[in-house]
Amino acid sequence: MAIAQGFVHDPKAGFPFQVSIGADILQGKHIPDGDSVRVNGRTWEGPLILANRIRIRELSITVLGADNDSSATIAAKAKLLEDQQMSFNAFVKSLGLDPTKLTAEQRTALKAQYKLAKAKARPKLAASRKPHKHTKANDREDEPRRKPRKVHATVGAGTGEGEDDLRRQRRRNFANESLRVDNINAAATRFASVEKIKVGSKEYTMSTLKAKAIRDGWSADQFELHLLRADYPQQDGPAIHSISRDLTGEQANLAMQASILRYSGVPNREANRRSGRDFGLEVMFKPEVLEASHQRQYQVGGSIQALLDLQIRAAGGYYAGSDRSSSEFVGQAIEAYSKIKASGFSTLNIVNILENVMHKSSLAAFEAVEAVWRFLCGRKPLNDFKPHALYRLDFAGHFKKVATDGELKHISMVDTKKTIQAETYGAMLTIDRKTIKNDDLGLILDQARGLGTLGAQRIEESVLVLLLSNPGSFFSSGNSNLITGGGTALSVTSLSQAKKVFRDQVVNGKPVSVSPVLLLTGTTLEETALRLWAEEKLAATGDTDALVFFNNPHKGMYRPFVSPYLDNTSVTDQDGAAISGQSATQWFLGASPSAPQGSALVIGFMDGRETPFFDEAETQFNIPGGLQFRSYLDWGVAMHIHQMMLQSAGA
Repeated sequence: MAIAQGFVHDPKAGFPFQVSIGADILQGKHIPDGDSVRVNGRTWEGPLILANRIRIRELSITVLGADNDSSATIAAKAKLLEDQQMSFNAFVKSLGLDPTKLTAEQRTALKAQYKLAKAKARPKLAASRKPHKHTKANDREDEPRRKPRKVHATVGAGTGEGEDDLRRQRRRNFANESLRVDNINAAATRFASVEKIKVGSKEYTMSTLKAKAIRDGWSADQFELHLLRADYPQQDGPAIHSISRDLTGEQANLAMQASILRYSGVPNREANRRSGRDFGLEVMFKPEVLEASHQRQYQVGGSIQALLDLQIRAAGGYYAGSDRSSSEFVGQAIEAYSKIKASGFSTLNIVNILENVMHKSSLAAFEAVEAVWRFLCGRKPLNDFKPHALYRLDFAGHFKKVATDGELKHISMVDTKKTIQAETYGAMLTIDRKTIKNDDLGLILDQARGLGTLGAQRIEESVLVLLLSNPGSFFSSGNSNLITGGGTALSVTSLSQAKKVFRDQVVNGKPVSVSPVLLLTGTTLEETALRLWAEEKLAATGDTDALVFFNNPHKGMYRPFVSPYLDNTSVTDQDGAAISGQSATQWFLGASPSAPQGSALVIGFMDGRETPFFDEAETQFNIPGGLQFRSYLDWGVAMHIHQMMLQSAGA
């Protein structure tokens, strides 16, 4: 009651109260610096936000409003009731409000004011009581442990010194409380995207924590500190001291890409144990970019909507609504993307960032796939999609002694009529409106990684399926590169036999002059192949009770490579069909594919590129399907020189 009376009395005495409006902008437009707009008969200069539609949440009468030019006129009738007898509902009604229509936040704030008024109110004293001497020291507010100062007044006095002092105190208390609540509401608005806030062992929503802050008398700084902790991404990384905060530079684009990839689970650095090729963030980015990527302004987590919001801001716009999954938001992002793409400037282009992030995510998955084709195939450069001829070491003629006439004899290379031709392999994925609405960037990066994995597997499949199909009887007794029978099961003895057969091969009547260095098996023979490679002594088999060990002559000679394509019948080709030529007993002995004599298998990539392209498909961002990306690679594979590999049936 005392606070309400003070609110009525103070404006009459000339106190300039102001107004603060709490509202959500439902539809708005950003007016940039240098532009102007005419609204309500007045011309307004940018930069500003023009709110076309708003939802008013509250109107507050404050000492200092958000707009310094605002003013408030108060009309009210005070009910002269005793403070101790006034109920909360009566207190609310005395302020001109309907208790049944209060929001939860309003009710919490008003209850705090009601309790404060009850605590400050004192019974009227008898006229015979000696008035308390008022001193300036009584106005001190920096002593929280002091008991509340008692103010005595003569009965019936309406304008005495004690009553004026109490009124001033009420105004100060009300102004401080209003300012505290306003600041808490402002902090909640700034961090509206924060959904869960953990305080101690408890977790709150924004609305429940705001109510607790108002109810428990938290300062705005205390409340905002909890929001900052909840909003700050939990990343392990070094402190950043001096990096540009400009989000339009190339370094910022790369820093944002690194941040997204780290969030999606791409490691700093790892090596494929088969190929020895490193992959990960440290391979993709320079150290200064990785350092910058830990900064908060480059971190969007797994949110597509956050990326699109940055796209709008980079184009000089501002999304005024609160629903970033709405069609209006996506439409504004599309417009911003089109504007930046048409400008050609080096600025923040979210589609390019998505493209690069997805490419790098796909590449990391591509390199992580364990594949053996790199160790089996020689390389053939291809620059078009036409068939390219392959040659082998067949010559018409020999390196002969020069006759006395000094004439050198001509020789020529024999065309084996084998060819290799590049084909295009690829797949496409779409970021549709449903994905954008679900705000799942992690799903998109998972799909990109899936494309990288599929690309690596498809190259592996094209090589091994061709090898197992034995085209043109590539492995045959006629070519002297096939051994069969019971004694060919993988062992020390059969490996010695295969080595002899391999070295006895001839080309144009001359030794092939190359030794085998690799051993290819299926998963069934993996352990045997590893022992033959690594063990110095092997145990003999037989019916004797005692174990007999003998030296392994093949230790360290034939590096083992294992592929499930050779013997796992659950593995199928790209069409889901069974793979012909699979066997659990077969194995292959081969020369290095980089040997000058050539290789048994040849693979050719268009322009020498061995990793997939990943780019935006030629589609529009606003098509019904969404934004499309494609991953593709051009290559061809062929069987070449049969002397460079031998097959053992193993049975």
